[in-house]
Amino acid sequence: GHTAVDEPEMGAAYFAPGKTLEEFIGLAWLIEKGTRSFYLAMADHFTETKGEPFFRRMAAVEESHQAYLENLYEKTSGRLPDDNFPQKLLPSLPQEPILEGGILLEAALKWADRHSLSEIIEMAIGFESNAYDRYLLMAHGQKDKKVRDLFTTLAEEEKGHLRQLSDYLNQLNG
Repeated sequence: GHTAVDEPEMGAAYFAPGKTLEEFIGLAWLIEKGTRSFYLAMADHFTETKGEPFFRRMAAVEESHQAYLENLYEKTSGRLPDDNFPQKLLPSLPQEPILEGGILLEAALKWADRHSLSEIIEMAIGFESNAYDRYLLMAHGQKDKKVRDLFTTLAEEEKGHLRQLSDYLNQLNG
């Protein structure tokens, strides 16, 4: 395969892991939001290509994950997420939006401006793979079955994203 030159560093945005189910949900929500923003920016970047509808679909999936996490937060905490969600739960969170894999959104967008659609899909495969691994590790380390199940479900969703991205990359490289 190809190697993405100067690809943003995975895990560049570090933040302390959550300790409670609500904190874990907040962390996952924040990452899904950043990844959704990336996919929407890529849809806008590739408006005259087949990339636009693909990235819009990927963004919609990330948005559905956010809704899932918001519902889960409400069920587990008894509170609706407010305007300060999840920062209120985790004040140590970075202020900059981050993607799955811990990549800063701004760095990913700058990198994408200089690369092809195929290279961007390859980078997305990288950060979705990282998210898959992270969610599996988070699930494995949990004693609370609810937390374990949450991260197992999210890992399976990321696996689906990987399939979609790989299939699309194969179509592009035909």
